[in-house]
Amino acid sequence: IHILKVRQLNEVNQGEERLSQIQQKLNSAERKRTIQFQAMLEKLQEHERHIEEVRQKAMSVSNDENCKENLSG
Repeated sequence: IHILKVRQLNEVNQGEERLSQIQQKLNSAERKRTIQFQAMLEKLQEHERHIEEVRQKAMSVSNDENCKENLSG
């Protein structure tokens, strides 16, 4: 009976160790995904800023042309 309990405890310990390793792998994968997501989000925000800059320039050019037309008209 004593040997059986020792074996069971060893199995439990090994199982807990495996669970711990799996948890570490999951945490690592989750961190990696979070970092990738943050990088993608930063790129998206960069694109949005660029689009806004281009839009502002386009509006500025459009306003300049309207002013020139009004002056020459």
